[in-house]
Amino acid sequence: MALLLTASRVTGSGAQVFVKNTTIRDNSGAGINVGASGSQVAISEVSLLYNGSALTTAAGGTIVSFKNNVLFGNKKDGDVAVAGVLR
Repeated sequence: MALLLTASRVTGSGAQVFVKNTTIRDNSGAGINVGASGSQVAISEVSLLYNGSALTTAAGGTIVSFKNNVLFGNKKDGDVAVAGVLR
């Protein structure tokens, strides 16, 4: 399995990343974008601020939130229901 983290985009089939106690801000695109089948990003205590969009997925990637994150000032927060399972 290969994992590539470019800015805040995760690609690589089957990649799993856990992001905790992190601020992701001022990106013109997505704060977190999971773009590969079977890839998953779990977020806990993450602040996504002033991004083009906070959370995005593509090609079967998922985002799992532990519901203790802050999304503020993004042009679009993302469709969290589509982006992943909330816990």
